[in-house]
Amino acid sequence: MFVASAASAQIAGERAVSTPVYAPVAGVFGPAIASDGDGFLAVWSDQRDRAAIYASRIARDGTVLDPLGIFLANAASGFAVAWTGDKYLVVWNESNNITALQLAADGRVVAPAHVILRKAQVIGRRPLAANGKIAVLITNSGYVVLDRDANVAGINSDGFPGEAAYVTGSGEFILTAGGGTMRLDSSGRFATRTNRGWPGIIACRTGECTTAFANTHRHLAVASYDPAALVVGPAIELPIDQAAFDLATTADGYILVTRTNTLQRLGPDGHPLGPPTVLPGATASEVTIASNGRDVAVLGTSSTSLTSVIVTRNAVTQPATVAFSANAQHDVAIARSDSNYLAVWTEKDGTYAGRLSLDGTPLDGRGTLLGSAIGKPSVIFDGTSYLVVLRNDPPLYAYAYNRPQSTVQVDRATGAVMWVFRIAAGSLRVASNGVSRIAVWTEETRLVAAFLSPNGTVASVPVFVAAPPPGTVLANLSVAWNGTIWFLAWEEGQQTLGIVFPYVPSYIPFAIRGARLSAALIPIDTQPITITEKEYILSSRVVSDGRDFLLAWSGQLLGELQPSVRVRRAMATGSLADTETLLFRGRVQDLIWDGTQYNLAFSTYTSYLTAPADLAVAHLRPSGQAFETFVISATPDDERNASLVSLGNGRVVAAYTRVAHEPLYGGVERAFIAAPRPARGRAVRKEMQ
Repeated sequence: MFVASAASAQIAGERAVSTPVYAPVAGVFGPAIASDGDGFLAVWSDQRDRAAIYASRIARDGTVLDPLGIFLANAASGFAVAWTGDKYLVVWNESNNITALQLAADGRVVAPAHVILRKAQVIGRRPLAANGKIAVLITNSGYVVLDRDANVAGINSDGFPGEAAYVTGSGEFILTAGGGTMRLDSSGRFATRTNRGWPGIIACRTGECTTAFANTHRHLAVASYDPAALVVGPAIELPIDQAAFDLATTADGYILVTRTNTLQRLGPDGHPLGPPTVLPGATASEVTIASNGRDVAVLGTSSTSLTSVIVTRNAVTQPATVAFSANAQHDVAIARSDSNYLAVWTEKDGTYAGRLSLDGTPLDGRGTLLGSAIGKPSVIFDGTSYLVVLRNDPPLYAYAYNRPQSTVQVDRATGAVMWVFRIAAGSLRVASNGVSRIAVWTEETRLVAAFLSPNGTVASVPVFVAAPPPGTVLANLSVAWNGTIWFLAWEEGQQTLGIVFPYVPSYIPFAIRGARLSAALIPIDTQPITITEKEYILSSRVVSDGRDFLLAWSGQLLGELQPSVRVRRAMATGSLADTETLLFRGRVQDLIWDGTQYNLAFSTYTSYLTAPADLAVAHLRPSGQAFETFVISATPDDERNASLVSLGNGRVVAAYTRVAHEPLYGGVERAFIAAPRPARGRAVRKEMQ
């Protein structure tokens, strides 16, 4: 077992492959906001990665204090926030339970997330209110009273269909719904109830309350509201068209704001103070507001961002973007020359590349855009320059033939693009044996191979290798050189209509086959070699130890609940050893030979909604037997994919992506490089089964 720092040559610890750039987060849902009497806390869900809940403090002058957000949980719905007198309480739906977390005014987590109510869900537009002593939370089975430490102090399960909870000036609670209104005293005990119907949105000052609602003329209206008798006073129609709106108190009255940026100031009696005005900024799809007792923070979402403005007695601040994140990176791959590394990855607008020094320092800033393709790229070093394959096929089209693919020649000394060659091909893969370069790809209904020139252009007539049986397709090619011959492996599957997009064909691989080619690319096998069949294939790789070949894949046989990692040796003669199952519940990421042993990178398999995956390397003897495990990355967040490069003599470096919640990145998937580290000496079978 080697020492991690020695294994990486000069790389010690995790290093990012590029510097981040920042942009507003789009796709924000259901924002909520509360105040501690001075500043504000905004809470929302967004899709910067998977659906997650974030928070950010906003100062009373409008300064966003946590622009990259405070990550709270991987959840998407049913969340709310309130100030409980000495800390913020945030609640949300998680599985079939309600979870709560408490934050100090400075954003510190003072009570970690924990389930407060099982088999229940938060419902309603404004489901949480607090009076400094207790909080009341509306759920799908009634309402719950919480103490200041977020413990359940009382449950009312009468099925009151609550939509919103408000606190009156005396500290009592008003619960409203379409079918009536309920009043609770300041301790959360039932006081009275009426069936008069929904009173609208309520805001209360010391001695009075005002309500706002949409009238029958499709305009907004305001009226006084008696919280003791639960009675709405005479309505005053406003010259404001019906739209989503919210209402809050100020130092000298009330403020009503609509999602169309209309602002109406109201006096202490709820009467309009002059005509409505227009707030700066774009029209929002949702709007919610909160008061600190003097000023009001307005939180609005649009199709591109989440913004806030502060409304004071005499002024309105300019909109401030609340939610930022770094640029997300996916599908990283890596190669090495004698002077540096080249990492390639995808972002939402294309494929990027960046060089790193041998100690892991990024040399090209945020990276160089190579092209607009967003399929998973690959990269090799051929002894002179880097060759990058840009894949123009997203996952749903992984089987597709004749989609434009590109090979990009990158200068190892400068990182500049030297040459771009495009080819109508599917599943393009390139390889080098140090003397020549080859490419393999699918075209129409056949698999072919050809030599490449140094700049990545096709330099020979493509050689036919194999054709799939009728009704099947070939994809996800992998190629290895043993010093004498090439071994080409591919996945074979059926084309079927997609589940999510019913009219888009997708690809279900069910077999892995292979073929040997001479150094001159002359096929040795007239019929494909079957490595495995009749199992659902998730990923596969082939590599050579300089004599024979080893194939590794993740597959799920009938009856298996999770995919397993399996290996099988293919001899240079074409004969096969028995298949060995190395890991139950894993997914193959990469496979290389480092001069001493095989290195199999894998992730602990998880489905989209289960626990985060980790990344590790299993060391395998030439026979394919696993004997130890090294960790690539294992954090509380999700590790996504890994690519390995050999330094020789048992030394490897891994490039990988993980969800990065550090303040520098803000919860997006980012690419890193590191040396795998020992996993406390535990064998891979014991480690992962």
